[in-house]
Amino acid sequence: ERLNGHTVKGLVFDVLFLEDKEGDSEVKKALSQATYPVIFGSKITDTGTLHSVFLESSTTDEGFVNVTPDRDGKVRSFARGVEDGSECQLPLSFRLLTIADRTPGCASLPDGRFVYPNTVPVFSFSDVLHGKVSGDLLKDKGIFVGATTLDLEEYFIGLEGVKIPGVLVHTGMYSSYKNKMVTQPLSKEWSSVLVALAAVLGSLIVVYFKRPLVQIGTLVILTVSGIVGTVIA
Repeated sequence: ERLNGHTVKGLVFDVLFLEDKEGDSEVKKALSQATYPVIFGSKITDTGTLHSVFLESSTTDEGFVNVTPDRDGKVRSFARGVEDGSECQLPLSFRLLTIADRTPGCASLPDGRFVYPNTVPVFSFSDVLHGKVSGDLLKDKGIFVGATTLDLEEYFIGLEGVKIPGVLVHTGMYSSYKNKMVTQPLSKEWSSVLVALAAVLGSLIVVYFKRPLVQIGTLVILTVSGIVGTVIA
């Protein structure tokens, strides 16, 4: 109801409302009067998809919250659409684009890695509810609602190896979808070339620098430089 006074692109809940509870009728009434799309989280399981109880209004839709970490446990890759019979289920972060920005569905889902934004404006749900957040900060924005505390274990591992709230992973995907910021991992061929070059460089150091301390020092400097360069990149 508070957001009806602002021209937001949509409201996305990274929260699963899977069971009927007291007060749901008030939520459904507010949804029927919403002037913007509301996307609720669903969850894909081995036995089927768990849906929100609030998908009755014409202003509501859903997207799944599942993400797939890479082999090292970090989340880099876009969530992919999931075929369900004749339909394609869309990820939570992409579903808002298909509605608010009229982006096509499954065929336009990028295959690659998304880019975490440098900063994401984070506001307390309570502050928005009580009108303490300027309308200019909400205008034409996609609003994501989710837990930001790590105590609830609603988190993933980001690129720097630290825990980040799941809702910020979804906002990162949304931002990358919207701004067409997609990166691709280095191919196996180029990876092999770089490993070969590193091996050759290491061999040359051993051959041309006869003193063990110089060899070790040079290799340490190159190794540290490689690590620092990787982190910066």
